[in-house]
Amino acid sequence: MRIIIILLLCSIFSFSLLAQNKLVLKDDAKLTITNGASMTILGGVSGNGSGSIVNNGTLKLKNNTEANEADWFDQSSTGLLTGTGSVVFESSFAQDVSGNTEFYILEINNSGLQLPDNLLRVQNKLILKNGKIGDVNDLVRISNSAASAVEAGSGNAEFLQSYILGSLERSVSKNTDTYIFPVGGMNQSNLLHFVNKNLMGVTQLTAQFSEPKLGTDAGLMVSEQGTFYNTVKSEGVWYLKPTGTGTGGAYDLLLYFNGFANLFDNQFGILRRPDASTEAVDWIVPTGSILPDNGSPGRIVASGYAKRNNLTTFSQFGIGITTVPLPLTLLSFNGVKENDRHLLRWETIDEINTDHFIVERSSSSNSGFVPMTTVDAKGALVRRSNYQVYDFTPFNGDNFYRLKMVDQDATFQYSGIIRLRTELSEKLTVYPNPVTGNILQLSYSSPVKGNGMLQVTDMSGKLVSQRIISFVSGTNLYELPIYLFARGTYRVSLWVNGKQTQTIPFVRQ
Repeated sequence: MRIIIILLLCSIFSFSLLAQNKLVLKDDAKLTITNGASMTILGGVSGNGSGSIVNNGTLKLKNNTEANEADWFDQSSTGLLTGTGSVVFESSFAQDVSGNTEFYILEINNSGLQLPDNLLRVQNKLILKNGKIGDVNDLVRISNSAASAVEAGSGNAEFLQSYILGSLERSVSKNTDTYIFPVGGMNQSNLLHFVNKNLMGVTQLTAQFSEPKLGTDAGLMVSEQGTFYNTVKSEGVWYLKPTGTGTGGAYDLLLYFNGFANLFDNQFGILRRPDASTEAVDWIVPTGSILPDNGSPGRIVASGYAKRNNLTTFSQFGIGITTVPLPLTLLSFNGVKENDRHLLRWETIDEINTDHFIVERSSSSNSGFVPMTTVDAKGALVRRSNYQVYDFTPFNGDNFYRLKMVDQDATFQYSGIIRLRTELSEKLTVYPNPVTGNILQLSYSSPVKGNGMLQVTDMSGKLVSQRIISFVSGTNLYELPIYLFARGTYRVSLWVNGKQTQTIPFVRQ
């Protein structure tokens, strides 16, 4: 026979109800559990309106063996529970929570927690040890904005044993913490990790895993780094919805693909489409986001998750698949000014099927780019590759450069554009000096376009060589053959508009 315990007023310091009991709070009944005290109830809790529990200790609900129930039934208008203690649902059977209760600390260690009212409220911390919470239509809401507000209890590594079947809403704040959303499908946990990078303007995030993906792959037209995605995994998708609008910062996203088949290293990446969409044509690479390096966590199957960095938008996310590994990752592309020449440098990692690079230059940031030089890729010879080239003839003023990265199948992608500025003065340079070969190399920097003449004389003033030249605004390179010159010292002079502008001595060895 089940016993119902009706409390009118009671303070608990250390107490356990171990009979086949159900705690019923009627009228103005009040139960107080003091700090450090523990109370175990076999049979559940019921409040009919005005009764209350002040819990600053630990309250455990276990099933009784007669009815195998230990539910929480709250009929009050504001919630029958206050205090900063823990409530533990611990049963070998499923348990129910209904009503307006907001638990301060809630621990789940059962075979499932059901939510007849479709809502579970937690103020400070949710601890998950065993058992799934709710169903696909339910919401778990956590008010505490600390990243530690969700915790995996002992035996629940990676939240594999206990997670939320419906939606999880978490408060967030501007920081660099990782917020774990232990959501999943009917048969497995499919975590979502939100790695905050000082995101501003968003106060809550709601995450859910939905299975299977709705729609087909017909019309999918998404490419990244010159490689096309041909499918989005059908096992399921994630939804991440914000309250508020982002006004700065970003975030990284990790999606755990438990239960997903046929994944291969470096051949998957997170894609995004609108929440309500079921159309393949709506999948895109999130603007401004980047993938981790090939072979790193988030790109290999062994890591257990797909990762995308530097996101600023939210909605529906899925895992896209490519037929070949995505190509190289461009780690950097930059340049520096060295006197009147420009040094351009770039670094890549994991050049898969990369054939060559073309450095392009323009005097405008948005048009007129022309190839300047081509550099063969190092490919799979090394994992991390560094390159550099010189622009010996930059324009006077602004110079814009971009890198065209070409794969073996002729697909390509562009880097971002960098800008270097050179204010050229009229200057003639001879190199090397002394000259050891048969060619005299000359460089002439001019701020304007024009024509001139190069003259070479010996030390007695005798003319031994003469050449008409033209030049453009910028650096101009010339070669003069000197294989007939005897060893000794000479002078090379530049004449512009009938005037001798510069004279430089050089030695022929």
